[in-house]
Amino acid sequence: MAMDRREFVELLTQNYCRVNSFIFCMVPNEVDSEEIMQETTVLMWEKFDQYKSGTNFVAWALTIAKYKILSYQRDKQRNHIQLEDQVAEMVETASKAKLTNDNTVVKVAALKKCIQKLPQKDRKIIQLKYSNGLSNKTLADNEGVSLPTIYRHLSRIYLILLNCINHSLSIEEL
Repeated sequence: MAMDRREFVELLTQNYCRVNSFIFCMVPNEVDSEEIMQETTVLMWEKFDQYKSGTNFVAWALTIAKYKILSYQRDKQRNHIQLEDQVAEMVETASKAKLTNDNTVVKVAALKKCIQKLPQKDRKIIQLKYSNGLSNKTLADNEGVSLPTIYRHLSRIYLILLNCINHSLSIEEL
């Protein structure tokens, strides 16, 4: 059991920022996202015996976080800007450490192409958010806009990307 605890702490420490960033991206309220992160961490601890050592910890953790977020959205039903389920799944897929199947590879390739089609300013925001790991608050400060404005801007970018990806994938099916 001591090894399990040590392994859990080590994996969580290495991947905490990725899981926390995913939650904050989906729940753009710092207090609520922190609460969800805490609940996710507790649930991960409770279910760690179900985690298969050596597999993709980030994917496992993001799956738990996703269900905590969905539970939060059902319970709170606030007027936050919420991403459509498809956009949330694309962000989750792009956030996972390893590509697991050909379908994912195709979707990520489409996502990369669609990001290249974005205007320079939007590409910069996506790069700062995901490549540089900036929080939404820091991103808003860097851009000189309010936090709600950056949420709206990100939501607009996500919807543009979702439409572009769906279009790209439908063309590939032909």
